Amino acid sequence: MAGGLSAEDISLHDFQEALGRYSKHVRDDELKELDTFRFETMPKLIEERRQKRADLGSEEPILLITKEELVKLVVWKLKHGTFRPKLKQLVESNDESEVHKLMQNLSVHKGQTKEKLQLLTQLKGIGPATASLVLSCTWPTQYPFFSDELFRWIHWNGQHADGTATGIKNGKGWSRPIGYTLKEYESLVLRSMDIQRRLSQDQELNFLDLEKVAYVLGKERAEVELPMEDMSSSQRKRSVEEAMGSQVGNSAKRSRPNMIESAESTSRRSRTRKKL
Repeated sequence: MAGGLSAEDISLHDFQEALGRYSKHVRDDELKELDTFRFETMPKLIEERRQKRADLGSEEPILLITKEELVKLVVWKLKHGTFRPKLKQLVESNDESEVHKLMQNLSVHKGQTKEKLQLLTQLKGIGPATASLVLSCTWPTQYPFFSDELFRWIHWNGQHADGTATGIKNGKGWSRPIGYTLKEYESLVLRSMDIQRRLSQDQELNFLDLEKVAYVLGKERAEVELPMEDMSSSQRKRSVEEAMGSQVGNSAKRSRPNMIESAESTSRRSRTRKKL
């Protein structure tokens, strides 16, 4: 592990090894079934529903996710991560017609990340993290799930993608508190895209792979930082800059274009070209 296990330095070899250990952390039979539903069944169902609409030449709203399916995704989230006993009850308390109305609106939503999250969080029990789970199932190539492990892994240094501090001072590493804010999620998307691009130079990787690797490293409480003496000169320089809060680095990062919205626009143009 010459490059370390940080999100910025992890090698494709170490990434694949961690990905291969994912099943060892999902041993419960119920969680295995829920895992299959979250990673395979639900995205496939949504795509089939979209394809059916396309085959009919329709652009009318469609029901992407039923209330029953939404509740099942929440159950997966609770068993897979931090258990919050009242969350499932809150989601179940939503009127089915309201859930279906919002999911139909989502199917034709032309807005950006913020607007999509705001639409979904109108439902009781649906915060930004759970809303991102719906987005991840609906647009798996555009939106990662806002999981605790993924956020902490790619924000190990306590900075957002634009170079600003996360604003939460207490705790670090796998114990870093999370505010579950829009800014945190936008930063998570940007950094996930950076990692995906770097590692996909040799092999195609997706956001689901990133999510699983972060889950493995978090469960194993992996030490993702190398000792200073084992770092390369560039790694040492970056580590020092991050520790000092390098203004030069932060200024450069703050000038980055909004890649989230750019990616969404590119995806929409691609779909338009296919229709033509």
